[in-house]
Parts: sequence; structure tokens; C-alpha cells
Amino acid sequence: MTEKKRLQIGLMIHHLENEYASEILKGAIAAAEELDINLILLPGRGINAVEDDEKYSIYDYQYNVIYNYVSERNLDGLLVSVGTVGSYISREEMAQFLHSYDPLPLLTMEVEFPGYPCIRFNTNGMKLAVEHLVHHHGCRKIGFVSGPMGNQDAMDRLQCYRTVLEENHIPYDCTKVVYGNFSEASEEVVRNLLDLHPDLEAICFANDKMCIGGYEVFKERKMRVGEDILVTGFDDSEVATSLKPMLTTVRTNIRSMGYQSVQALVELIQTGKTRSRTLDARLIVRESCDLILSDSTEKLRQKQATIHEKIYKSLMIGDLKMGMGALQTHYDIIEQALADQSLYDLSSIA
Repeated sequence: MTEKKRLQIGLMIHHLENEYASEILKGAIAAAEELDINLILLPGRGINAVEDDEKYSIYDYQYNVIYNYVSERNLDGLLVSVGTVGSYISREEMAQFLHSYDPLPLLTMEVEFPGYPCIRFNTNGMKLAVEHLVHHHGCRKIGFVSGPMGNQDAMDRLQCYRTVLEENHIPYDCTKVVYGNFSEASEEVVRNLLDLHPDLEAICFANDKMCIGGYEVFKERKMRVGEDILVTGFDDSEVATSLKPMLTTVRTNIRSMGYQSVQALVELIQTGKTRSRTLDARLIVRESCDLILSDSTEKLRQKQATIHEKIYKSLMIGDLKMGMGALQTHYDIIEQALADQSLYDLSSIA
């Protein structure tokens, strides 16, 4: 009796040291283990990538040799993280790259292409950030730091910015848009933007990572984030909570995208068909838009610390009644916080 052959699927992804890529991988691994299939990692670089440091770019062709491994002989199907692998090339070039693997069953992540199923985030996610600036803060002078020109993900987010301005009768000014490369090396483009428009009330960044460079420029110019300039990002990566003040951003469930992509590709391999899926996003408001949150969050943290101390003490002396009372107070604080700040991120106090 011959043993049933396990499916082998490849995951083509760029920059595993990046949190975004590593979250996709975690989700993909979880699904592969659940479905009992082999997941072959293809950790190349972006096609024609422009790295933060040019000395690394010259070696990209060596990393990308791994893409030549992909064939029907080696794999049963292929997942392509277009948002990482294809960040630096046009849509047409990316389509040609994908077609080079036909007729291998293939599914894309982040960006949809005709003929291939896709798991992606709702492209209107960026609208949530721009609408928050316009409606909640009354901003009308809003800059935008986009990803690379021609990159589909970047262009979708830029279009959201333009749409919100149009819906709110705010004239679109192309000089208020600059183009980064989704990396933290965004200082130059942010400086250019502020040189042209020193009176900006807010800046939307097309991802969180570019905000790192932005914060450096604000620091140079003694601009207080959350007061002198409001800032939003996209992804809700670890960067968002490591920046000070913490970053208002659009939260996307990156791990779920990796998980669902593996599920959908296996379905495609086994049945010959699967459906594309769009994952929801939501806005997480933090101090980069509402600096007052810093004070209220600190007060909540102090209350939490007191309650935790009471719970610990009750466990040590065996006073169950005291412990239950402290625990109830803990939940009352969280419930009140959720009622008062339903849009806001409370993960740092839970």
C-alpha cells in the first residue's frame, strides 16, 4: 500500500526580518500544520528592490535565485505575497512574473490579478484614518506619504486619501503627496513634504514603518506629534506601539491572511476552484492623534496595578472574598474604559 503523498506548497515572500512578513508566515505555518501539508518557504527579496542601504541591493539577485525553484515538479501550488515581493515593480511587470509560473495553481496575497484568486485586506481601510482626521479633528491640510509609485497596494491607499478629500470638498493637491518605499528610510521625502507645506495639520503614512523616519524628522524640527502634527499609519505593526507617542493606525489581521491563504490554495489544488476573500480592517486611535489618551491610559494603568496587587495579596493570604472583589473592580475598569473609548486601543492596559 503506497503512502499518500503530502501536498507541497510554496510561500514566496520578501524580508522575513520584517514583522509584516513574519506574521504572514506564522499564519501560514498554523494552517499548514492543521491541514498536514508541507510549506516550502521561498524567502527571496523584492523584485528590482531598492533597499534602505544600496550595498544590500547588489546582492538581491543571489537571494532571488530561489524563485527558480518553483515548478510543477517541486510544488503542488504557490502563494505569492505580492505586497512584499512586488513592492518595487509595476502591476504589468508583476502580472508577467506570476504568469511565468503557469499552469501551477497560484494564489496572490494583498493585490488581485485577473485569473488568480486573492486574499487581501479591504482597500477602504486607509479611508478610516483620513476620515478620522477630517471628521474628528477637523483637519483640512493633510499630507500623504505613499508607497512606491506604481505599486498597486500603495496606489489603492493613495486613492482612499483622494476619495476622502473629494467627499469632504477638500481640494486635492499633488504636492502634498510624496512617495517612499514602505521602509523606515522616509526622512528625505518627509522633509521635502514639510519644506513645501510647513503648515500641514496632519500626515497619513501608507504603512507604519515609514512613520519611523517621519518621527525622526518631526524630532529634528521640534514638532510635537499629537499636538503640532497629527500622524496616522497602516498595519498596526509592533512599530505602532514602539513609537512615542504611540501611533494611530489601521489594524489588519496579517496572520489571518497567511492562514486563510494556505486554506484557499489547498482548496484550489484539491477542487480546481476557490474564492477570493477580503479581510476587514479597523482604526486604532492612539496618542499620535489624541495626545490626551496618554494621560488617561496612564491613570488606567495605575488603577490596574493597584487591583493586581490586591488580587495577588488575596491569593497569598487565602482571602477569597477580597480577591473576588478586586477582580470585579478590574472588570469594571475595563468595561468603563471600553464604554468611554470604544475606538481606542486598550491593549496596553489589559
